[in-house]
Amino acid sequence: MFVLPISLVICNRHLVENRPSNFSLSIVVPAYNESTNLTKFVTALKEFLVSITPRYEILIINDGSKDNTDEIAKQLALQ
Repeated sequence: MFVLPISLVICNRHLVENRPSNFSLSIVVPAYNESTNLTKFVTALKEFLVSITPRYEILIINDGSKDNTDEIAKQLALQ
């Protein structure tokens, strides 16, 4: 597996343009009480990811939120 931190993807276009053909990316998103921000963030993240690879996954980690972050994460997972 070719692992590339997202900061390198953004900062170094050369790495993105010369990535292996089987390039895939996993993004881990920690979320604590992010119900008001999560949908907008994941939408923007997906728009960026599809511009660099068709193979990606977004892992939302609910860190014991007291709001409805969990429900929103589940809804996003269904999209």
